[in-house]
Amino acid sequence: MKYQKPYGSLDPDAPYVDYSAGVNSGSKIPAGFPNWTQREIVDVIAKSGFTPDDVLQLASAIQSQKMNFAVAGGAANALTAVLSPTPTLFTGLAIRLMLTNTNTAAATLNLNGLGNKPIVKFDGGALARGELIAGTIAEFAFDATGDRWIIVSAIRYGFGAGQQYFNTAGAMSFTVPVGVTIIEVECWGGGAGGGGIGAGGNGSAGGGGGGGYARKRINVTPGQVLTGTVGANGAGGGAGGSGSAGGTTSFGGVVTCNGGTGGGPNPTGNGGGGGAATGGDINATGGAGTAGAAGASVSGGPGGTSSFGGAGGGGGFGIAGPGASPGGGGGGSGSAGANSGGSGAVGAIFIKW
Repeated sequence: MKYQKPYGSLDPDAPYVDYSAGVNSGSKIPAGFPNWTQREIVDVIAKSGFTPDDVLQLASAIQSQKMNFAVAGGAANALTAVLSPTPTLFTGLAIRLMLTNTNTAAATLNLNGLGNKPIVKFDGGALARGELIAGTIAEFAFDATGDRWIIVSAIRYGFGAGQQYFNTAGAMSFTVPVGVTIIEVECWGGGAGGGGIGAGGNGSAGGGGGGGYARKRINVTPGQVLTGTVGANGAGGGAGGSGSAGGTTSFGGVVTCNGGTGGGPNPTGNGGGGGAATGGDINATGGAGTAGAAGASVSGGPGGTSSFGGAGGGGGFGIAGPGASPGGGGGGSGSAGANSGGSGAVGAIFIKW
């Protein structure tokens, strides 16, 4: 709608002036003023889904944003949509669509017959399978320079929508859910066992080391299957024996967390070293077990703690404590007769998306 100047004025931007009795003059209103002003307002109200009536509706119509919303049509990878009125494609044009299909590959959007334009992620990359999800509302912004639609929402980039925890020793697998393109993985290696003490021996045994820890964010594709291994716990050493090392935890061929080293036996058993980690955005070595002490009637050394994981088991005067999950090292036994060291804790893999 263009500006409707006062009737008879030659200036297209002439202002309206009030009637003055002294000069018997004032601006005359042309028919286009009330006609087009009302039609513009009524058009916004009607196209926003409201039935025009005598109440205040314009603000509600603008607030609803219904003129930039549509239910998507077309195929799974070739979306179509129609808005009224037909928009002009300019950088920053934002629309919202109710999706009726889940895409299976890179996708395009044809709005009001203005041409098939590629849909890309915020980083400019093409969509992967399952990133447009049927039954959800997605928001798109047009990039005129790239002649493309950038998806603003509907792809889940944050963490918290789901999680899965693996803490049974051995092989595991994880299938990436629909709509997920990045995951965060935390891994802990297995905790080592503490050392044991032989019958009639003096001194005490050392605690086992804690498993290594790593945290990593990994770009994934919906439906992708990722495999790994959860490290086993190390057994406590038998009477007079060293504890066993914890097993290695690995995931996706990317992250590796070694298990701790077993604690030594009496009389002054060494504390086991903590397991190292590689491949993560954050890597932390597990805590070392405490060495045993010399002398009679002394407790064994506590096990090492796994970083951001389980605490080490307490050193016992006799029976030692096991490590806490995930990845804590077992405690060493003390000088109170023949006893085994505490067992370490199993490692773990924790996945969030």
